[in-house]
Amino acid sequence: MTGERLPTSARHRRVQWKLIDRALIRFSTESLLTLLEAALLSPTCSRVHDHLLLLWTRVARSAHHAGAVASARDLPMLVQTAAFAAPGRGVLTDREPNDPRARVRFKGLLVHPGELDHPLLVLRNVELTGHAADEQLVEEVGFGLGDVLELALRYSDRRIRELLPAWPAAEEQAVTDRISCSVTQEEVNAVAAAERDCLDEVADGCAHPERARRALAWLTTDVGSLKLRYCPTGRLLGPVLAVRAHGRRIPVPASEALDAITACAELLLTKSDPGPEVSKHLQDLTVTRVAEVLGLSQAPRPDLVCRISGPSLRLDVAIVSALAGGELSARLEAARAVLAEEAAAGRERLVVYAGPGVLGPEVVTDTLMLHVEELAEMLAEAGGDRMTLALFVMEMTSHPGVDAIAFHDALDAWIAWRRLGTLLPPGAPRQDVAVVPPHGLDVSWERAAIWSPVDQVLEDAGLPASLHWTAVKLVGLPAGAAGRQADLHHFGTQPISVAVATAPPLAVMVPPSTPGEALLDLPALTGLADAVRTTITADPVIAEHFTLPDATPFLLQLTQTSPLPNDPPDDEEPSVEPLRDGVRIAVAADAQHAVISIVLDAELLATFTGNGGHGHQVVGRALHHLTADVRRARGADDGVDLQEFLQAWNRAHPVLAIGGYENFWPATTPPYDIPDGVHVQVRAMRTAAAAIRRAGVPVGTWRGPDAYRPGGPAEQLLHALEDALAEEVQGHAPDLLTELARHLNAAWCTRARGHQELLVNLSAPWAENWTEEARDRHTKGATSTSALHLLLHQAIVTPPVGTRPADLLAVADLVALPSCSCTAGSPPSPAAAGCMASRSRSMRAACTALTNPTTTLAIPGRTAQRGLRPGGLDTGAA
Repeated sequence: MTGERLPTSARHRRVQWKLIDRALIRFSTESLLTLLEAALLSPTCSRVHDHLLLLWTRVARSAHHAGAVASARDLPMLVQTAAFAAPGRGVLTDREPNDPRARVRFKGLLVHPGELDHPLLVLRNVELTGHAADEQLVEEVGFGLGDVLELALRYSDRRIRELLPAWPAAEEQAVTDRISCSVTQEEVNAVAAAERDCLDEVADGCAHPERARRALAWLTTDVGSLKLRYCPTGRLLGPVLAVRAHGRRIPVPASEALDAITACAELLLTKSDPGPEVSKHLQDLTVTRVAEVLGLSQAPRPDLVCRISGPSLRLDVAIVSALAGGELSARLEAARAVLAEEAAAGRERLVVYAGPGVLGPEVVTDTLMLHVEELAEMLAEAGGDRMTLALFVMEMTSHPGVDAIAFHDALDAWIAWRRLGTLLPPGAPRQDVAVVPPHGLDVSWERAAIWSPVDQVLEDAGLPASLHWTAVKLVGLPAGAAGRQADLHHFGTQPISVAVATAPPLAVMVPPSTPGEALLDLPALTGLADAVRTTITADPVIAEHFTLPDATPFLLQLTQTSPLPNDPPDDEEPSVEPLRDGVRIAVAADAQHAVISIVLDAELLATFTGNGGHGHQVVGRALHHLTADVRRARGADDGVDLQEFLQAWNRAHPVLAIGGYENFWPATTPPYDIPDGVHVQVRAMRTAAAAIRRAGVPVGTWRGPDAYRPGGPAEQLLHALEDALAEEVQGHAPDLLTELARHLNAAWCTRARGHQELLVNLSAPWAENWTEEARDRHTKGATSTSALHLLLHQAIVTPPVGTRPADLLAVADLVALPSCSCTAGSPPSPAAAGCMASRSRSMRAACTALTNPTTTLAIPGRTAQRGLRPGGLDTGAA
């Protein structure tokens, strides 16, 4: 008796062409090409992309014929036939397809994601490689990767703009577990109405038309010469943007444009054999890009293996690059070896690489390897917080409790760690490998989709996209506002902060002054920008005045000057005549770029003293006048009438109010910046869990008196945690005591200054904007000072005598550890509570005794601006 033979891989991928031809022959060639292109571009058919492309190529390779007009209702039958005739074609089921309706842009052009994983990372990777190799490629083949990139993206952008109105809205799609493929007749009609071959026109619109036309000719091939060998993870068409068939040129569907870019880059770099100068240039660009991502003020020397160190982040970083895929493995191993030999004790190892090659699934043991664009995405998702990135690298490379961590995609590991707080819950060590499951969504595409409206405003205002800023965050909308709003900060040689709104398109830019040289510090300037944005966007009358007919965003620049010098001697005439009535302000307007500039000098800021009403009116009148000038110069009407505008403007709270008071607080230098959050808390929980296991605390559940009996589990648990805290403190270097005192001083200063700011703002008309912030500050302030008091007392009782560095992360870990003690075991006795209160009061007095009289400013705005400080990796080139 013989059983049925299972199909082999080759037989499974074999196509029954007769079934497909029998289904296609009934319809005309032109209507089939139109219908299938609409399906390939549609966001509702992405899961069966491979079957649709099979049908499209078959129609293109078959003889041109007449027949019935294929319509949207015929598509399900065609796809069902393809699925039966070609069962080996893949169907996307392991993740959600990227949605082209998200209006994600690259260099201002709309991108169709096609079938690529992380298409934006791929595009940035090709762009970086092109900057290094294009000079040689232009000499050899007449065009570069930059020309291919622009040509394909302009084609994609044009097709998406033509189809966007016809695509159904995402919320209109029925949610179902079934995999289906359908398009609307409106989508088919939109493809039919579009110009069939627009590639010559697209090439003429590129930055280098001649090179773009040469690239187009290189990317065009006879349809009969295509090998069309199917591989689920490969590119069916290869470096092809158009085919010659049926006596004419037929552009491939725009969904294949990104595949054409990547295949073209791979083929050109393989054939051109880039020399050492090109490789050196790529390494220079890679090091510069890493420095930009990590917030370095200066890029280190771009050696073959460039190494930088971040002592405060406990990181040693090696940077490499490779143009040829075969070189990447050798470069990565060389970087791993350099870190293994030269990395300082107690620091984690990170290798950052660039080039056309990208690593696949990885098993991380002692070194984490990330592409530079993966690193950029992680920092962007973390809002620019470098410490969060460092904590992620620490967990991946130390992998506490297991032998290694495996993942298919580094961004899957990142997003799982961010959402769960850890990849490795505290537990007993085991000989095992932790495997990160697929996330199911392209986090880079999702982030870009969320930020797309903001990025469009930034681009139109001539500012970098959100990915290139040091710290970014979306903020909640004030009452009456629409669209999206975001705060962006860049800390470097030229720091800058921008408050962005999309309705109306607006960017309020405030370049911070040098600390100590101007009245308003960075948080105050950021709060002012937020208040101006809120006043403009929350009232429909003001928003209408700032809305240009062509949707060009206004860019408001608020520049602060240094304080005026001392009064001139009696024999010198003042350079500017004082005004008897009114206020003299320095303003400017650039109608061509819709830029308005206001100088925040001492005379203007003086109008904001008290309740800020006078200055608010002055700024409102100036903004109306300048905005009307810009509107007229751009061919629009004058906008809203002055009186109507001022009535709406004056209904809003003042954008700024300055009040002075004398205090004796110590200077917060450096600021209180101990990291907290779930990732730090998990590290503390891991330390506590290990201590509990070592102490042999019994496993079980107890309630009531049985839990709190003398010598019972609660007491054992508390003693185990107290011993763990003492051991942790003693294990650090002796300078931990000084560090704890410094951070405690900064915490009390921050708490006291914040309390004074809250008193001012909670008694102001805008108090409702500060109620939630007040609760948050009270909770965090009490937690931080109490924990630091406890730690300082512990460090005095059990002095640190170890060798572990007393850096910022060490203090953060120690601060998080007492929270485990405070929530475990029996409640503290009244005597202990009184002792702690007494200790707190004495420490506050000790801190106060170190101060000198100073004057600070309370500058209320719509919301509090906290945590704004220059950030980056404090590095030293090795």
